[in-house]
Amino acid sequence: WDVAEVPTLDALAGTDLAVVVNPNNPDGRRHDREDLLALLPRVGCLVIDESFADAVLELSLASEAGRPGLLILRSFGKFYGLAGLRLGFVLGGERDIAVLSAMAGPWPVSGAAIAVGRRALLDREWAMATASRLERECQRLDAAVKSQGWKLVGGTPLFRLYETEDART
Repeated sequence: WDVAEVPTLDALAGTDLAVVVNPNNPDGRRHDREDLLALLPRVGCLVIDESFADAVLELSLASEAGRPGLLILRSFGKFYGLAGLRLGFVLGGERDIAVLSAMAGPWPVSGAAIAVGRRALLDREWAMATASRLERECQRLDAAVKSQGWKLVGGTPLFRLYETEDART
């Protein structure tokens, strides 16, 4: 593979494989669903890394996962606070998942991880309450660090990026 970082989504047009992190870490840059879907027919395969999207579900393309050439990566541990569980998944159409599975080979996941993940993912009330709480806590944190002269560069409800004069203080 020849890998290149590009400045815009349009610069990905014509590539065999395009990977977009949405929202991006560490700056929290976000791409609109419509822009990503418009890119899909212009690339061979579009991989969207939604590892930090659980708290901003309006960004997610999960509902579009059956479209040919679209793969969506999700990370379980970040939003649910269970990083040690080591659980993530890929959403996509049957054919694309079969190709990916053949490339990756066997990838065992423990029964306990599957049970915990399934239970957590089905608890939409907890997820909505947690997303609201994280948003409030971000506002509180932003206000506190602003009083110290820090400037918010970006982030999501799961992480923040600030510019400071001296990060050691």
